[in-house]
Amino acid sequence: MHFIDAHCHLDRFPDIPSAARQAREAGAKSVVSSGYDLPSSLASLEAAREFPGFIHACVGLAPTTAMGMPEQELLETLAQLKTLARNAVAIGEIGLDYHWPSKAGEIDAQKKSFSAQLDLAMEAGLPAVIHSRKAEEDAIRMLLEKGVRKAALHFFSGTPAQAERAAAAGHLFTVPPIRSKTRAETVSRIPLDLLLLESDAPYAGKTPADCLKSAEFVAEAKGISIHEALKATTENAKRFFSLGSGKESD
Repeated sequence: MHFIDAHCHLDRFPDIPSAARQAREAGAKSVVSSGYDLPSSLASLEAAREFPGFIHACVGLAPTTAMGMPEQELLETLAQLKTLARNAVAIGEIGLDYHWPSKAGEIDAQKKSFSAQLDLAMEAGLPAVIHSRKAEEDAIRMLLEKGVRKAALHFFSGTPAQAERAAAAGHLFTVPPIRSKTRAETVSRIPLDLLLLESDAPYAGKTPADCLKSAEFVAEAKGISIHEALKATTENAKRFFSLGSGKESD
């Protein structure tokens, strides 16, 4: 059973080569490692260089990182990410997170960073990978107002109605190996060609192989076989990240 892990954090694994080998053995065709600050973005790019065609890197500044940065440091980091984007398959993870802010100005700083990185994604012709914890309404609104053509909402926990608004604009959703009734309803209402699998390892899942649990969840929610879920999400990931032809190989 082949799959593509559309979102994990390989920089958080103590042994990336071992994690890559285990992912291959579990059936992974590709693994997409997302950055959340400059060091993790660089680590993801290095992993992609070490495993060309198998590991792919996203570069970005997560909202909880951006909100604590002095303005000059933020501007310098964004400039560096613009250079790194040349070797990335997406800008991410970026977005908004209203769970952690406790000081004045932190949400405004998140919005400034998010806006700038959406601009970067569009300028670079890359998709964006969106984090939207407890900020789904604002994240989707900014995404739509910017006119972003290609984005994936990672670990989406908003309402099915919110998800449908983003889906109507052609945006995708990564499905984690964490079940909930709301997520099941969202998955059931979103077209299959807008769904991706993610492990979010080592956080939600322990390894990229936990994408197989995500596939089981998608299959149940859509009333299809796990083979159909794996095939469709693999093709979706290839198309979204521009990996090869967009068709699953035999």
